[in-house]
Amino acid sequence: PDLIVVDEAHHSVSRSYRAILDHCPEAYVVGLTATPCRTDGTGLGDLFGGLVLGPSVQDLIAQGYLAPYRIVAPPTKVDLTGVHRRGGDYVRGELEAVVDRATIMGDAVGHYLKHVQSKANGRPPTCLTYCVSRQHAKHVAAAYREAGVDARYCAGDTPKAERDALVAGFRVGVPPVIVSVDLFGEGLDIPGLFAVQLLRPTVSLTLHLQQIGRALRPEVGKDYALVLDHVGNTWKHGL
Repeated sequence: PDLIVVDEAHHSVSRSYRAILDHCPEAYVVGLTATPCRTDGTGLGDLFGGLVLGPSVQDLIAQGYLAPYRIVAPPTKVDLTGVHRRGGDYVRGELEAVVDRATIMGDAVGHYLKHVQSKANGRPPTCLTYCVSRQHAKHVAAAYREAGVDARYCAGDTPKAERDALVAGFRVGVPPVIVSVDLFGEGLDIPGLFAVQLLRPTVSLTLHLQQIGRALRPEVGKDYALVLDHVGNTWKHGL
């Protein structure tokens, strides 16, 4: 090829991407990403000769390319004292022990009922919930169902046909809640998605922005996107 275009280009330094780029040394390479940074501190300068800065999120909202948003960030009950970091983010096993608790899950369901289900104004009260681990996600989905909300677990171990069917139904609000881990941080395009719910603390600005970005797709009749932040990521990373 004469030209290689890499989406989510912050992944370009990984071995699988580099194998392709190294195999085509004469090709021009264009990388596209909303988050040109990595938690491991690896730079992108050996692959790309320059950075073209696109419009800001504020600009894109003002021009109608992204939806305006509201953030609900109640006082967090998550105490990260003693949780170590590895590879630029929190150690998953230690993090799971902190957040996989009934009180936190109860708050998550309660805030969904208060801020999403009751304010959807006739639109599907869709919410995508991000968890730390598969076990955590299964527990959160169960807490939702115990409260009468049809929430479905969907992660890397969900069969592809079932996953595709869940996403297709989710677009029209059946089910209204999908609880996941790592699967829908990037690339998912559902303009009608009303809310995202953050139950995974992270020091990664990239992960934080990508997860929030799933709800920022604009759609006619969508006044705003809602971010329910139960773990204090907004206080860490800003608006």
